[in-house]
Amino acid sequence: MNTSLAYYASVLSDLHETFVPHAGQIIVGKSIFYDGCSFVFVQCGRKWGKTELCKYSLYRYAMTFPGSSCYYFAPFLKQAKEIVWANKSLQHFLPADLRSKYGIEENNSDLRLSFANGSFIKVEGADNYEAVAGINPHFVVLDELKDIQDSFIEVMEPNLLAHSAPLLAVGSPPDNFDNLYCRLADECRKGAPKKAWYKMPSSKNPHISRDFLEDKHQALIARGEPEIWQREYLANIVVGGAKFIFPMMTETFIDTDENIKAVINEKPKHFNYYVCFDPGTTSCFGVLMIAINKYNKKVYAIGEIYEKDQSKTTGKEIYKRAQEIWRNYNISDSAWMKVYDYAAPWFETEVVMEFDDAIMPCVKDLRKKEEKLSSIKQVMLEGNFIISDKCPMLYWELTNYRKDDKGKIPKENDHLIDCLRYIFNADNYFTEEGEIPVYRTDKRGFPLTPQDVRGDDDLDPFEMITSEYYW
Repeated sequence: MNTSLAYYASVLSDLHETFVPHAGQIIVGKSIFYDGCSFVFVQCGRKWGKTELCKYSLYRYAMTFPGSSCYYFAPFLKQAKEIVWANKSLQHFLPADLRSKYGIEENNSDLRLSFANGSFIKVEGADNYEAVAGINPHFVVLDELKDIQDSFIEVMEPNLLAHSAPLLAVGSPPDNFDNLYCRLADECRKGAPKKAWYKMPSSKNPHISRDFLEDKHQALIARGEPEIWQREYLANIVVGGAKFIFPMMTETFIDTDENIKAVINEKPKHFNYYVCFDPGTTSCFGVLMIAINKYNKKVYAIGEIYEKDQSKTTGKEIYKRAQEIWRNYNISDSAWMKVYDYAAPWFETEVVMEFDDAIMPCVKDLRKKEEKLSSIKQVMLEGNFIISDKCPMLYWELTNYRKDDKGKIPKENDHLIDCLRYIFNADNYFTEEGEIPVYRTDKRGFPLTPQDVRGDDDLDPFEMITSEYYW
């Protein structure tokens, strides 16, 4: 064995006397140190051992690759200090004799560990992303990824190119999917070259008590918070939860504009057609077009306008754009019932003057808003709601619409949802009275889609469940 291999073996021997990775951590480490992956993403549950893996990987890289610049980032510098520095867990990852053997010195003011071989490990916060512009790392770890902003990645990515630095990103999933975490996870999950994605629930840590997990599971179910169990212990990205108004809304509700046109054009007289205008004077002008089958009550969202440029929100321009969209369906203009938010009478005036077209004020449901939202949820649960791929902003509003910390429904990012409510009122659309379930669940309280009823009661509650709500 040559000197370099002997040294490498010695380093590993010393590291593994201190810390022995469990099976899940070994799989991740192999991607970094043997497979040569440039980006390794670990979607993990609490107590899986992510921070210990981060520290082990940093030490292993610094010790086996002399002269390496290794960085540990948490979302905020204060948070990074609390996670690995203030408690001395990073500085004392190795015992005193090994710290002396490898000449490791700590600099508290700079949050830096320096090694005799010229390597260093530095602790930083991703919030101060401008300060790391231009650094040339050899290895980077991102901990608690769900709270790291896009701007940090934009600055950091060019830095990785100088030394083809591998990036290890770890953390439990966020409570929505419109964020950096989910975009990066999706990128790695789809098998891009030199990128690896792993989902590691808490139970994959052999050192964590199964009794603890079962107690936590039962406690969260009893509190009516199954989504927290799914997200924080099963490591599932949950597109819903206690705060979400439409937790059942997923991509399965989306169909192509071509397919929807074919359905409507086959029997156009079976549908009622609505276009609703929600003029926003300072934020957004929303317009939604809906076709509702009079016989099977299926609701099709077929077109939208979501204009935030205030120079383009005149009544004349918006109405003309709406006409161009609904005329793609070869339905006469007179067949469309046109409604608008009655709080904007100026819009009706402009339409009448410019187009000589009849347009009606909407019927609002201010005191029964949640009741109407429940009706919309019921339509979704029954499989009677279809969204055209031409309506991305309606889908975005529905999937991100949730209550605030006080349990109230905020008046924001709901322009097209309001249009949908007004159209339901105009159509006198209703569902049968009764309890409106937020989820269909199995006996343990795990959410299932209407299409996902397939004997899940036999599954191990600690295993990952494939459902339309999370992946």
